[in-house]
Amino acid sequence: FIHSLTMAQEGTHFGLLYDGSALSQKALEQCLFMMEGKSKCHLHICTCIDQPSTDPPFGYLPDEADKIVKERKQKTEEQVLAPLRERLSKHTAVSSVNISMEVGDPRSYLLPFVEKNNISFLFMGSRGLSGLQGFLLGSTSQFAMHNCPCSVVIVK
Repeated sequence: FIHSLTMAQEGTHFGLLYDGSALSQKALEQCLFMMEGKSKCHLHICTCIDQPSTDPPFGYLPDEADKIVKERKQKTEEQVLAPLRERLSKHTAVSSVNISMEVGDPRSYLLPFVEKNNISFLFMGSRGLSGLQGFLLGSTSQFAMHNCPCSVVIVK
């Protein structure tokens, strides 16, 4: 696997799942490190906004849920994506950056994200789910490892 990363050629498409957490920041740094020395690399970043539940009896009304999503998008743009764009503006190996923001479970849009952007290497932080919780809920990193058609780098 490490050999395949070092063999990445110019024009390679890298993917990153990013939520601003310490682990996703480490994944970003690993991704940028792997891009060093290569030219014309493309970086595709996806971030996720939690979808508030509208299921009765405890869910939000649809209008309230829409308002919450809009607020979360604005907060994510200001607190997560703006600093990320600033960081990336200083990196020379990245020739293009595409950032998308999705609403809902990352597993539902991960494969289309990878396939649509022709990603060769996907970087992401681990959540550290373990034991029964990880078994019952699964995790985005486990899903990526088992389902993505590209190499997946999970950073701890």
